[in-house]
Amino acid sequence: MKIDKLTKRWIRNTSDELAVANGCRMDEERGQFVVDWAKSNLVLWEGEAAGQPLIATDWQYDCTIRMFGWVKPSEKYGRNIRRFREVLIGKPKKNKKSPTVAWWMLYLLDGDGEPGQNCYTAAKNGDQARIVQQHAVNMVQASPTLGEYFNVHKSTLTISVEETNSKMKVLSSENLRTQKAKEGLNGSCGIDEIHVVDEEYVRRIARMGISRAEPMMIQVTTAGDDPLSYGKKRYDYGKRVESGEFPNDSFFFDWHEAPQDLDPKDLADDPVKYGKMANPSWGHTVGGDEYIADYKGCDTPSSVRDFMMYRLNIWQQTSNPFIKAADWNACEEQLSWAELERLPCWGGLDFSRTTDLTSICLCFRSTDGLLHFRWWYWTPEETAKQRLNLAPWLDWEHDEKAQLTICSDSWIDYNQFFRTLQDIQERFQVQRLLYDPRFADFPMQRLITGEQNTDGTMKFQPATFEVRPLNQGPATMMEPIEEFERLIVSRKMRHDGNPVTRWQAGHVSRGRNGLLCKPGGASDPRTIDGIQSAVIALAGVESGEYATAYANDGDGVILF
Repeated sequence: MKIDKLTKRWIRNTSDELAVANGCRMDEERGQFVVDWAKSNLVLWEGEAAGQPLIATDWQYDCTIRMFGWVKPSEKYGRNIRRFREVLIGKPKKNKKSPTVAWWMLYLLDGDGEPGQNCYTAAKNGDQARIVQQHAVNMVQASPTLGEYFNVHKSTLTISVEETNSKMKVLSSENLRTQKAKEGLNGSCGIDEIHVVDEEYVRRIARMGISRAEPMMIQVTTAGDDPLSYGKKRYDYGKRVESGEFPNDSFFFDWHEAPQDLDPKDLADDPVKYGKMANPSWGHTVGGDEYIADYKGCDTPSSVRDFMMYRLNIWQQTSNPFIKAADWNACEEQLSWAELERLPCWGGLDFSRTTDLTSICLCFRSTDGLLHFRWWYWTPEETAKQRLNLAPWLDWEHDEKAQLTICSDSWIDYNQFFRTLQDIQERFQVQRLLYDPRFADFPMQRLITGEQNTDGTMKFQPATFEVRPLNQGPATMMEPIEEFERLIVSRKMRHDGNPVTRWQAGHVSRGRNGLLCKPGGASDPRTIDGIQSAVIALAGVESGEYATAYANDGDGVILF
């Protein structure tokens, strides 16, 4: 397909390329109209530039042209309509996100020329939602043109246009249900700081505008620290749309950030470099002495964490992560299966019945002293489908690195599990397998003794390696947990980038007793079984390092 030069100039990612193949193109005049509308009607109302026309900065201009200029043909309406219906924009603090959203919402209220237009500003709560709305009100009141036909209702901060029977108002999670019941939501919406917004709230908002030709839901945010938040999920989704993995013509994604795996030690070498990378308003509203002063004030781990999140737009893990993303990523290095087959290894098993993962980890020791970890996972199909909002289980099933088996029922299929164990036994030089005794009595007895078919032949061969339970209390687990952490930090362990394990490494924490735990407690639906099985495997490595963790009385009984 031949692409016109103008459209080609505005292609930024694989998603745009796929959109062009589906008939989308760039109408730059439509985007420029929105920029010119702002210059003609809006003025800055605060700071030294108060009273001056709103002239778009580079990032504002770029986003505006793309958001409003990309079009696609519509058979229903017999014309080209805006390509994008959902917008996700991520910028660090102080990049003027809220005033920008106010500008776009005011344009949607007036510039489209559609009667009965409803626009809403939304957020986690009414106070946050009113920030954007207040910017819009101030812009209207300062404007030499909009004030003539835009009415401001100060008590509610509602902006109305009588000529078109249109209005712009605050919509918080506290009054969404009431508003919907009273009038029905039908229009466009700007949502501020979505990293803290309730997912169900946004889902209800997303259903608005279905009868409009060109509704737009504009979401802006900085990074947050909850991997299960709606904002983080949309960020991950946006990355996949951008790459073409998830084709979606109607999803606009624009995110400024420093590298997500940035190590604070590397940040210290050149904080300005990463500041310029993450902040598109550098030199305007961000940068210079104020930015450096903010960085120099980071004298605690929590303040460094906040700086990376709010100033560099880097998603953080839990407030007290056991494994830092930068450390984990630095340990990725894949040996071939053929190389691993020649190395001695020790296994760890964390067994489950239904809701969690069953995980086996093998720890291989190479001649250079490094420890190489590999994982296998099993989960019931029902559980995987129930937790698709947490992780892409069905995608992982087809990812060779994940080594994930989804059992076709509501529990773990022992036969599938033991077939893998048989393969491991035949293929690798397993020295010992330690396991968490919870839920494992029956399957482990089956592993130790083997299983016969009805005709007397062996269905599963008995284990040729030592199999022992390992108590999961502090006395036995503390030392291998701390050693596992040391191996990661010192870069003396290696893993193959298993996506299931990477996901778990991003949220596993340590409890008050020092043991590994889920950040949200026992009811947290996120799993940590892979990390747990790795620690168990490490406890079994033949080394004097773990002599204090357990002792054997010579009869296979572990003494604690």
